Amino acid sequence: MSTYSVDMAKVRAPGPAEEAQPATGPPLSTTATHGSEPRDGEIPLAKVYVVGLWRRMAAAVIDLTLVAPVIAIAAFVVIKVAGGGLSTWRVLRPELLLELALQGGWAFYGSITLVLLLALLYGFVFISTVGSTPGLRWMRVRVINIYGDRPEWWRVLLRGVSGVVGLLLLGLGMLWIGFDREKRGLHDWIAGTYAIRSGVAHQARG
Repeated sequence: MSTYSVDMAKVRAPGPAEEAQPATGPPLSTTATHGSEPRDGEIPLAKVYVVGLWRRMAAAVIDLTLVAPVIAIAAFVVIKVAGGGLSTWRVLRPELLLELALQGGWAFYGSITLVLLLALLYGFVFISTVGSTPGLRWMRVRVINIYGDRPEWWRVLLRGVSGVVGLLLLGLGMLWIGFDREKRGLHDWIAGTYAIRSGVAHQARG
């Protein structure tokens, strides 16, 4: 699978007057820093590998499989409340979404809104706490910010919202991963994140 390696920028050790300040550091550098030795006060960080489109799509399929029962129950409740005409679970079939889309109304829009909210909540809880969803973890992928740390909660939220926007744009925000040199989608660029191979890192040479 296609990967893109990123050398993390050398972080200058804070001086006495800077120790009380929050440690933000410089962002990840997408250019290698070969041929030079670390200067005094610099700490060379690890090289990470950004994963491509297919591994991330496989993770999305795993996550969708895990949350499908919850989505089905929620959609059933919304459609019933909105008067979608469901009487039993047996009529909750895959082509029902197409029928609701053709009819329009609150049953369709309510179901879509609820599915997107559940997806946002699912991704937000897992990525903000452990850095990956179950699907990402199964595919050995984790999300980091541009400083190499687990992304802050606001980055995760921004990443999720922009990911939804990318899906609504006919999935172009996600498909961009396959064409981007750094293997980052629209949501990664907006939130300042990378999806990297977990457990694979090499010390970057100065």
